[in-house]
Amino acid sequence: MWNYTWRTGVDENGETLHNGMYSHLWSNAPKELHELPDYSYEKHFGQNVGSYPPRVAIRDYLFGYFKHSKLDESAIRLSTTVTNVEWLADQTQFKVSVKDNKAGKKYSELFDYVVVANGHFSTPNVPEFPGIHEFQGSVLHSHDFRSGTAYKNQRVCLVGGSYSAEDIASQCYKFGANHCIISHRKKDAEGNWQMSPHAWPEGIAEKPLIKEVKLNSLVFHDGTEEPVDAIILCTGYRHNFPFLSDDLMLNCKN
Repeated sequence: MWNYTWRTGVDENGETLHNGMYSHLWSNAPKELHELPDYSYEKHFGQNVGSYPPRVAIRDYLFGYFKHSKLDESAIRLSTTVTNVEWLADQTQFKVSVKDNKAGKKYSELFDYVVVANGHFSTPNVPEFPGIHEFQGSVLHSHDFRSGTAYKNQRVCLVGGSYSAEDIASQCYKFGANHCIISHRKKDAEGNWQMSPHAWPEGIAEKPLIKEVKLNSLVFHDGTEEPVDAIILCTGYRHNFPFLSDDLMLNCKN
């Protein structure tokens, strides 16, 4: 998660890229909630650290924990893709098939237990909007966003009502976007569209969800229309377990 790369889509081995990190990201949760109990940030850096560290500091901390714990590197296989997991009832074991991306070979092994911990931030949830196929600007999911510098002098619409939309809008505005619109469907208890309590700078505005996409503009559910150059879908992710056999597949709400 914290191992930033410029790549999008697939990695250097042609495998699906799980990483959705962007270059100037900072933690959106205080470090006190995710630091490990036996190895604090203060212990790692040798001094007090702010509650919301940047990604480079978090990555450094995680590498520090690995060294501090003296984990056996020979017991961890890196650059290895799990391609299939199936249950062998006659042997009461799991057959795990993998691909060693560095050696370029495939092999299988038997295991007594399998822990599925592939996360929830690698398969984008991509909604459909009427007319989006005709849009002449750029459209991407936040998973493929890498830097706000790419949107200098542009008008950008961020679709979503949570951390990613708010943070990426701030990133784009910070690095020179002309205008940022956060489009979402948040509603109050009475069912009316509701703005967030943030005091946004003049260059960032909120709008209801997109109703229609035109060639160079967006129509929102309040009837207003705004010209835009780019759409960034900050619309979350879907659980995905492509390596599990059908009888082991986990059925999730999304």
